[in-house]
Amino acid sequence: IDGDSPNVMELVHRVEQAAHKAAEKGRNQFEFYRPDEKSASEQELKEAWARRLRSALKDNRFFMVYQPVVSLAEDRERPRYEVFLRMLDEDGQELSPLNFIVQAERTDLIESIDRWLILSSLKRIHDGIKKGEYLQLFIRVSVQSLQKPEFVAWLKKTLSAVKLPQTLLFMQVAAGDAGYLIKQLNDLQQAVSGLGCDILIDGFGESRDEQTLLSYIRPAFIKVSRALMSGFATNTRSQEVVKDLVEFAQEKQIKVICPNVEDAATLQMLWGMGVDFVQGNFIQGVSDKTDFDFKSL
Repeated sequence: IDGDSPNVMELVHRVEQAAHKAAEKGRNQFEFYRPDEKSASEQELKEAWARRLRSALKDNRFFMVYQPVVSLAEDRERPRYEVFLRMLDEDGQELSPLNFIVQAERTDLIESIDRWLILSSLKRIHDGIKKGEYLQLFIRVSVQSLQKPEFVAWLKKTLSAVKLPQTLLFMQVAAGDAGYLIKQLNDLQQAVSGLGCDILIDGFGESRDEQTLLSYIRPAFIKVSRALMSGFATNTRSQEVVKDLVEFAQEKQIKVICPNVEDAATLQMLWGMGVDFVQGNFIQGVSDKTDFDFKSL
């Protein structure tokens, strides 16, 4: 019984269920109540996941993996990585982010996880600075956190204490979410201006409305939609969309990242279009290390 537990009558009902299971085993037996994932109610699953996530935070079972974001133009040697969050279960097995992130977003714990990710990323950046390495990290932050003024206040206070020497941390926000977070994102940019942090808007190219978005928000980077990059080398429509997007971003002095680069032909085309940065398994997949040779491309 904890803060996630339901009302008294529901608790009594669960006790009865556990008692019946114990009685079926014979005399002097006991049974813990565990919801069956196939038949459990939404509330029961939410309670169970809240406990798992809280336990993972307490036991330090979250970790980060990285994928390099490589420049095709200037500043080729600068290390840049997108950060992906991972979690181990109670048995040390890695869980799919599709499972635990969705569950975290249904609870208030996503905000605690966001803060863990930011603090861990800042620590990784500082570890690099000590070695003379100025990593730029791109991290995803939940809509729930971005909507709350107290999150922006916490971020500003944290960055003020850390004192990054240049802009090294970027908050990655989906274009579909950014459309109704314009005020919050502008407030965030204003709050962290000069503190080594900026924003990146992800998922560009699926709608013309996204270009209008850049009239209200000025991110440091935009990232092309992953859907557009599927079969890019043979898809003339996707090629035209990305080419137009690059030209538009250049006018706005915003850098463009193309993800999901899976073959040499795609890389060559993007290079010719003037894309600023690329990432994908053709270059390097996700790794728990930040040791990619950025001079190799």
